[in-house]
Amino acid sequence: MKKLLCCFIILCLSVCSFSTIQAVEVENDNVDIMAVAAAMYIKGETSLKFSGGYAGSSYQLFNAPSGAEFRWSIVGSGNCYCYPNGDYCSINVYSPGSYRLVCDVYVNGVRIDGVTTYITVMP
Repeated sequence: MKKLLCCFIILCLSVCSFSTIQAVEVENDNVDIMAVAAAMYIKGETSLKFSGGYAGSSYQLFNAPSGAEFRWSIVGSGNCYCYPNGDYCSINVYSPGSYRLVCDVYVNGVRIDGVTTYITVMP
């Protein structure tokens, strides 16, 4: 049993010593991705009042790098829709509840961050 355990450990060590980790470098026009990701935020109402069968508001992403692409999405406890327009997005929700609005930011086709804000719609 000890020989089998010893052989297993030697095998694991030899596999680990031959394995390599490769880093993929992405051309990003000298954008400091970590600094950009830390500085981005979504500005807009986080608490809405349900009235007349729906609630709506507008949101904007700030401090995004120039030339970035944006993909907005919203999920939550009821029917909800977002209408993206670059770094700006408007939403409509059709039932009270909790929602999460996300803007995924891409630079040169590479996702650098997903910025999130949480929205509560009160009855």
